[in-house]
Amino acid sequence: MTVKANSRLAGFTFLFCLALIALLFRVAEGMLSPVSAFTRRALLATATEPAPDRHIAAVLLKTQGFAFLLGSTCFAAGSTIRRCGSRSRSSK
Repeated sequence: MTVKANSRLAGFTFLFCLALIALLFRVAEGMLSPVSAFTRRALLATATEPAPDRHIAAVLLKTQGFAFLLGSTCFAAGSTIRRCGSRSRSSK
């Protein structure tokens, strides 16, 4: 192979790795999205008990906020990586 062909192959491999990393961030975001629904359901079940446990409710509220922040961070990271990969490909 020539130097130019090796350069193209390396560029393709780099872009492929970027796309895979972006995909992993998007999958992580998708897996974190249902956590909010599950914690809301558990919080509702805890609140309707005759003697609700306030400590469990506090943990569920914190978990719900943490899952939202982590999911949105994964979304932002995946979008940024994907955008950088498409820009580097179009600039050549």
